[in-house]
Amino acid sequence: MHIEKTQSHGAVLAGFTLFCLTSLTGCSEKSPTRDAAQVAGHPTFARDVAPILFQNCAYCHRAGQAAPFELLTFADASKRAKQIAEAVESRFMPPWLPAPGFNHFQGERRLTEDQIATLKAWAATGAPEGNAADLPAPPTFASEWQLGQPDLIVRMPEPYALPADGPDIYRNFVLPIPTDRVRYVRAMEFRPGNARAIHHAFFAVDRTSEAHRQDLLDPEPGFGGMHLPASGEVPDGQFFSWQPGKMPMGGAASRAWSLNTNSWLVIQLHMQTTGKPERIQTEVGFYFSEQPATDITFKLGLSSYDLNVPIGATNFVAEDAFELPADAELLAILPHAHYVARAMQGLATTPDGTSRWLLNIGRWDFNWQGEYWYQEPMQLTKGSRVGMRFFYDNSTNNLANPSHPPKPVSYGLNSTDEMAELWLIFRLKSPADRAAFNQAVVPKMAREVVTYNQKLLERDPANPQAWLRTGTALYALGQPERAMEALRRALQFSPQLDEAHYYLGLIAYDTGNLAKAQEEFGLAIETNRQNYKAHGYLGLVYLRRGDYPRSEASLTEALRVNPNDQIARNNLKLLNEVRGGKAPDAGAVKPPGQP
Repeated sequence: MHIEKTQSHGAVLAGFTLFCLTSLTGCSEKSPTRDAAQVAGHPTFARDVAPILFQNCAYCHRAGQAAPFELLTFADASKRAKQIAEAVESRFMPPWLPAPGFNHFQGERRLTEDQIATLKAWAATGAPEGNAADLPAPPTFASEWQLGQPDLIVRMPEPYALPADGPDIYRNFVLPIPTDRVRYVRAMEFRPGNARAIHHAFFAVDRTSEAHRQDLLDPEPGFGGMHLPASGEVPDGQFFSWQPGKMPMGGAASRAWSLNTNSWLVIQLHMQTTGKPERIQTEVGFYFSEQPATDITFKLGLSSYDLNVPIGATNFVAEDAFELPADAELLAILPHAHYVARAMQGLATTPDGTSRWLLNIGRWDFNWQGEYWYQEPMQLTKGSRVGMRFFYDNSTNNLANPSHPPKPVSYGLNSTDEMAELWLIFRLKSPADRAAFNQAVVPKMAREVVTYNQKLLERDPANPQAWLRTGTALYALGQPERAMEALRRALQFSPQLDEAHYYLGLIAYDTGNLAKAQEEFGLAIETNRQNYKAHGYLGLVYLRRGDYPRSEASLTEALRVNPNDQIARNNLKLLNEVRGGKAPDAGAVKPPGQP
């Protein structure tokens, strides 16, 4: 009897920003502005400056967007002429972190040397307005959706009341996604509704009702927490985040992701107070493709959780690397760190020893982060080693350092902590290559989970979630004795932690101790009736013990809680085959829930 056993592994990624100066299409190196030599002595706003601002700045620097002021009129721009000149000369604006000359990315936001010279000369000569007849038509923007009318709109049913002041707030909002069949999402557009109060947003899709259950336990809209719920998944080939100024996600039908019925959208908002009460009511538009994805994608995370930057360190280095188990095309890259980081490098070393740049950021800025999609996919062969090197300055020389005087900085989720993450999206040739990537990545991820949660337990030995995550990672690493010890510690500090009972049941099931497995799965269900994985596994315990009525009841209950539990559906089919005396299909199914 071949029974299905599977569980997805997720990871959290991040991207943050405060404001932006950008354009819809980016700026080519041959912008249609006049040659700098012709205008350097006497450029005017109407003839020379307005075209630059309209093309490159207006998207964010307009009413209702994230930028702190508008740049659509002479009055707006002229009083900030010196500020504009300084910002573009230092390359602080437009906000584009990758250094030139290493890679070419889609939608690059750079001004040409001629454009920078024009803005500097305009400011230096008193910022004249010029002849109004030379002024081009102001840019127009879609009043609603950038990609046109969505096929489906999901909106918060009620606004969240953000107080006038206080600390930053992380909150998860859970919205039903009404679909009558499986749909394929080629693009997704987020409308914050109040961009200046939202620092960033993460998204996940929950095919269970677990996130909704957590939402119901909180009297306010959504529920708190800096972690997305464990039941939320990020679709293949997606970074799934938003920062002010970012363009809509996706767009390539070849990377469309599957949206099942009975799914929930989880939107995690990092909100910042503005000095007055704010109302937050976001919405998301979905754009469908008629066909499923053709690309086979894989998202890899490089990171350093054992991150301890001492006081005064000016060149602390964090590194990580991964060897590709198959040929792959690198499609996109996303770096992340906090304020103490100063520079970042992403490198690939091919089997013949050749080095290739993936990304080079010489001056990191926490306030402007994003994802970067290559203009042409980067071809990497099996055995290539992709790596990251991040550099940190925890001294008084780092003007971005949030601590004065500096203090030791270690890995953590708060902005005053530090992180070192480099995310990469690959396109693979076959499902077998994806299986090879999964097999190679799971132990790496599990070891990182252990490292991170051990650091949390050093700070708080009574942290039940840290014990739980340590236990599940040790189980994935094939260390059941240590896993059981960690899971029991989790229950010691939180007896109602149903996931700890569930994983203790998995370990007992794997060792053939069906009585203990039945006990632990029962305790998980007793604590949380919505734990569909425990229902599904309890059904398998009964199946192996020949108790077919109870097996059917448990598997049916798993499907009631989570109608998208295809594994429970397959195992019901297996049960019926066994009942009918048929030999089950040896490759059909395995039990749910095992990492």
